Amino acid sequence: QLGVPASGRITGTCEYLAPEAISGGIIDERTDLYALGILAYEMLTGKLPFTGTRLEVLRSQLKTMPAPPRSIKAAIPETLSDIVMKLLAKDPEERYRDGASVIEDMAHLTTRERSVETTTQQQSYLYSSRMIGRDEELALGTKLLEDGKGALLVGAPGGVGKTRYMLTIRTQALIENWRSVKVDVHGTAHFLYGWVRQLYRQLEGLSSDELTKKHGEVFSKLGKCADGEVTGALVSWIRELGKEGKLVVFSDDMQWADGKSLQIFNELVRQLNKEPIIFVTAFRNNEVGPTSPLWQTTEEGVSQYLELGPLTKQQTGDLMEHLLFPSKPSDDFLEQSFKASGGNAFDLIEFLRYLVATGNLTRSGRKWEEPVSLSTLDLPAEQSERVIARICKLGEASRKLASAASVLGEQLDLARWQTVTGVDESALFDGIADLLKNQVMVKVEGTYDFAHFKLSETIYDNVETENRAKLHGLVADAICSDDEKGLLPVIARHYVAAGIKDKAVTYSLDAAREAEGTQAEWAAFDHYREAAKILEK
Repeated sequence: QLGVPASGRITGTCEYLAPEAISGGIIDERTDLYALGILAYEMLTGKLPFTGTRLEVLRSQLKTMPAPPRSIKAAIPETLSDIVMKLLAKDPEERYRDGASVIEDMAHLTTRERSVETTTQQQSYLYSSRMIGRDEELALGTKLLEDGKGALLVGAPGGVGKTRYMLTIRTQALIENWRSVKVDVHGTAHFLYGWVRQLYRQLEGLSSDELTKKHGEVFSKLGKCADGEVTGALVSWIRELGKEGKLVVFSDDMQWADGKSLQIFNELVRQLNKEPIIFVTAFRNNEVGPTSPLWQTTEEGVSQYLELGPLTKQQTGDLMEHLLFPSKPSDDFLEQSFKASGGNAFDLIEFLRYLVATGNLTRSGRKWEEPVSLSTLDLPAEQSERVIARICKLGEASRKLASAASVLGEQLDLARWQTVTGVDESALFDGIADLLKNQVMVKVEGTYDFAHFKLSETIYDNVETENRAKLHGLVADAICSDDEKGLLPVIARHYVAAGIKDKAVTYSLDAAREAEGTQAEWAAFDHYREAAKILEK
């Protein structure tokens, strides 16, 4: 689970929560080391470092350093007291980087031998809790928070860091007492009013029952009432929430939003641009055409546009120093890594993981040992080949689960996953554990997803054509058996991809009629076209 952002929802025993778990920062090994520091403090002194009401404890976790253990019990060795205080540093960068570092400082207190790290453990070190090389871009987000209103669109190709950028701004907003909601459009792809429905659920979570009832009734009639009525309800709702306290609306992967949602989003930006409301919206700019509605508010001067480009060679070197801490990459290693990644942060991390998985980048103690000469290694030229080579080293059940997950997409849940793969329960959970350990997948708020969309796309593209079609058919059957409402477009697309002609035509026509009923003419046209193509064949 290393490198996964905290949800921002405060769950767990507050006395042991690290600051980043409270504020929505990046969760990594240092988050657990903070909890270890709390335990050590309690064991040594006989009391917790922070006590009081839940709110008082959370505030202390964020802002207050406790008294050193040695100041409470003089018999505690100074070195041990210092180790505990380093574990309890508020800034993850000031804590121990990993468990091995703690063991190294504790070595003189024990005769235990250190265990040998596995390849999986070594790969797990490849993360950075800070965003590297984006100081100017982050300053723009900071100014937006200082101004207290406005809209910022963030465009970048996949893997460059738009989601991480938005997370960093969200963490800063939470620390500065902004309330926030986050809509992940990836989970609403192919659904009419998908972004609007997600936004409704997020606003409901922030609102009183009275406020939800006052403004939420219209959402049960989506597609049956005018879009202006929906927009008006959202504007009034968000405006009232803004009066209760500053609010930021974050939306990620907006390139997947449906046309209806984009029109409503633009109206919200226009009508709320003078309110204490901020919109921060990220999307893959290489997948959005010049005529997309996403550009309208920027062209009108109502929103700002920030384009994130790839990292420079110097910035890539800075990121590598964080990833390989405390080792510093040689000039040759930096050159080859920059060439392999093109300054794309995700591609860089995957390149390093590939080197670890193949035994060409190893860790001895706390130091990393670089390949002797990358130029002499037979490295796959394409990033996708390196990802697949890493996946091929996993167990059979893990590979089967990864392939099925890439086809299931946003419909992934445990029951469907097991149904589609046909594995027994033991193999299911062993395979999932393997995918999590190797950072192919992550578990966030009880659901599983790929650690990065590029992994999903690469694995999907590598599934053999006949097997991929079979998986699409199994996924469609699994969704149908669940009898879930509102999934006609999804079922239709799976049957089309499976090549099951009779069901593909039936569900495409049903999805088209459903779209017509909600005045989504373009969506209806797409489904009618799919049905026509199949009938022509």
